[in-house]
Amino acid sequence: MALPLRRGYGESGGHWAESYGKCDSPDYYNAGLQGAADIKATIDYMRSQPYVAPDNTLVVGQSAGGWATIAFSSLNPPGVPGMVNFAGGRGGHQKLPGGVLGNCTPEALVQAAGKYGATARVPLLWIYAENDSFFEPSLAKRMVAAYDAAGGKGTYKPVGAFGRDGHLLAGSESGGPIWQPLVANFLSGLK
Repeated sequence: MALPLRRGYGESGGHWAESYGKCDSPDYYNAGLQGAADIKATIDYMRSQPYVAPDNTLVVGQSAGGWATIAFSSLNPPGVPGMVNFAGGRGGHQKLPGGVLGNCTPEALVQAAGKYGATARVPLLWIYAENDSFFEPSLAKRMVAAYDAAGGKGTYKPVGAFGRDGHLLAGSESGGPIWQPLVANFLSGLK
């Protein structure tokens, strides 16, 4: 198992490559592809290691990493039978007019998801919680619908509310019993 950090996150070094620009005219599509480039670089490196099985890689991402995973699916990487996206997206948790939190340009996320789906053929599991403060359920459904309508192989699995913010589901110890059966079922269906 490898747990890489993309450029500009944590102690990874380098400059943050995933900027999407201004919130009123974001480029979520290219931001995701920058994250996908980092995932690809990690996989390429790991496959050169003698202890790594080169043709059985599972890619899992959460939040911006989930968005990078969705973008990476559009590249149809060899040796990757499936991917898992936990609460993926960009531009979330922005203060909107009226003081509520949400996504500043949700339609741009939907359009970008459709562009990724146009070339993606790797099965991709999408898991979102009902009370995700970054990407609410109707937005998540619209993203996966656009992805699938364009030709992608997405499987959307919504879960109920989790804690105070469902966006934290994947990284929480108490979230495991919720998402683990969904992932196990997904993995059992991969060839």
